[in-house]
Amino acid sequence: MSPRPLLTQDEFHNVKMSMILPVMLDVLQQDMKKMNQSKLRLDVVYIKSLDKAQECVLKELLQLKTEHKKKGIRIYEETRTPEGIRGKFQCRGYEHTIFLLWEKVRAEMLVKCSEYLQVSLTEGG
Repeated sequence: MSPRPLLTQDEFHNVKMSMILPVMLDVLQQDMKKMNQSKLRLDVVYIKSLDKAQECVLKELLQLKTEHKKKGIRIYEETRTPEGIRGKFQCRGYEHTIFLLWEKVRAEMLVKCSEYLQVSLTEGG
């Protein structure tokens, strides 16, 4: 009997994104609410952009969940603390723990959102 393969970097990245993207949905929703309450002249454009990003997040989350199911990955505990997000998950029967600092979560959200909206985060484009 061959041993079960260990968690790959790609699988770990997918688990990490499965924890970050729901936070991103919450942040986008809060930002949209703030935009609705503000008196900006171009608020409709900004809100539509955030709505587009939300749709992309939801689509990616669905893809990740499908991928997790195929690979036998199950996130069974997720806790948001003042320091970050702690998660526990199983992959092919092995238990794993992940902890993401809020600074890391924010950085990942900025990168993802810039991809969705096709905006460069580097100076000068």
